[in-house]
Amino acid sequence: MRNNDQFSIDLQNSISVGQSNLQSLETIIPPKFIMEEHQLLVKSIKGLVDALEDLLRSINLKISLTIKETDLEKEILNLRKNEEKVNVASREVTEKIISPYRTNGCFSLGLELSLKGSFFFMRAG
Repeated sequence: MRNNDQFSIDLQNSISVGQSNLQSLETIIPPKFIMEEHQLLVKSIKGLVDALEDLLRSINLKISLTIKETDLEKEILNLRKNEEKVNVASREVTEKIISPYRTNGCFSLGLELSLKGSFFFMRAG
């Protein structure tokens, strides 16, 4: 990592955005038919934010020392696992919402894209 300070700032900004999104999700009450999927989404985003915080903490602790590649890979793997959980939860919410509108395998592409576009995905760069 050439610019540790900028990377740490970017990572902290991602954490702040994730915490804000998490707070929003925790305060809304979804329709009953997607309650389970909503809770899964909240849990998975919390896991993603926690993984980002762990990565930042790990980097900050090791900046003055040499960062071990294996330690960094472990944190990034954890981040990717949590990212996949967010993706799965988001897909489940989307599928649950759009499933009543499907008829004989046909679905309005515009509505599907609109619904899928209404979800956010955090991605560490």
